[in-house]
Amino acid sequence: MPYADMGLENEQEYVYSIRSVRRVVKTLIESQDSPEVTVTPTDLIPPNAPVDLVAVPLREGIELNWRKNRERDLFGYHVYRRLPGDKTFTK
Repeated sequence: MPYADMGLENEQEYVYSIRSVRRVVKTLIESQDSPEVTVTPTDLIPPNAPVDLVAVPLREGIELNWRKNRERDLFGYHVYRRLPGDKTFTK
């Protein structure tokens, strides 16, 4: 039987325990605690892809510019390059 606890803070440790409940007339009777389980939620949602990528030719290379992502937990960017006809990019 699942229960979803939403709205938690990532990287914050939480401890859970569950009790079974039975109703006898107007009284609720609870079991003992289940074994505890400890969990730390982690943000596994990838950031948005950069947008408005522009390549500017320079005398000795290329300058890339794009709009900065607004995610608060963004670590940085990786730049990948490939030649026309290549199937895979290289970091």
